[in-house]
Amino acid sequence: MLKKQKKSTTELTPEQAEIQRKKYEYVIQNKKTRQAVKHRKAVKWSAIIVVLLLLLALIPFAFYVAVNKMVEYNNMQILVERSGIKVLSLSHSRDMQPGSEVIEITGPEKMTNTTFASGKSLAGNTAIEDKFLDILATDGSFTFRDDYFVAGTFYMRNVSDKTQLYGEKMHLDKATFGAQHALRVMVVKNDEISVYATPQRGKDKDGNDMVLTDEEGNTLPEKVVPMKQKPYSERKIAYDENGNRYIQEVNAGEYWTCKNFYDDEYVVNTEGIEIAPGEIVKYTVIIWFEGYDAQCVDDILNGEIKLSMSFSCAE
Repeated sequence: MLKKQKKSTTELTPEQAEIQRKKYEYVIQNKKTRQAVKHRKAVKWSAIIVVLLLLLALIPFAFYVAVNKMVEYNNMQILVERSGIKVLSLSHSRDMQPGSEVIEITGPEKMTNTTFASGKSLAGNTAIEDKFLDILATDGSFTFRDDYFVAGTFYMRNVSDKTQLYGEKMHLDKATFGAQHALRVMVVKNDEISVYATPQRGKDKDGNDMVLTDEEGNTLPEKVVPMKQKPYSERKIAYDENGNRYIQEVNAGEYWTCKNFYDDEYVVNTEGIEIAPGEIVKYTVIIWFEGYDAQCVDDILNGEIKLSMSFSCAE
């Protein structure tokens, strides 16, 4: 027969009961605290993960915006203004197909100093003169990975049945850090070469930048390639007896000088140019930072240049 177990008669004193209650409360409270800390840590790490995911999502967008900004300032837009619409047409191709009122010459991924002078590359790339004939023979943009210049050929046609007077302008839309003072802009129009730059600059007695002038107060034009070893003389486009194009040196022993920018707003601003019905004018434009220019220093490397070209007709 099983014996009935006696009920314990041991009772806790009030002091012991209070100690037991506090111990129980501590265990419960401590458990709640640990759970709260774990929850806060989980929330914190969740927030960090969300932020990282957002950053990863934004990286491609940020790269896209930066690249497009960089490329934007190395492209040149060419357009026909309202007065020339239905009179002038533009195209990258000599057959004028397709004709358009707006075209672009695209540039390289980056631009730094180079030079026009043959065999005198300053940035590990080929000098522009060594590619000049290829540029002239290539319709549209002429850009390779290691080229640090903008170059391209396009055509303009009078599509009306009357002789027209047109104007050509090259706008200096943006220039920062004085980058325009090391710039060269070559415009080859039907084989006639013109090179534009800001006037020569120097320092006054206080060390401030100034435009240099002659004794009569006329601004001194900048040299196309101001190398000091010997004068870099003018180049022209010529043809041999077989009709092959070549580059001819003229005025040997004299520096080839630029034409001054029209003003601070325009590189070129010419009006009243005659163009016959159906006539096509060929333009080749080359833009570069001339490394032999004293203004071509590190301070301008973060500068920005934006150019555009437009054509209009006399109304």
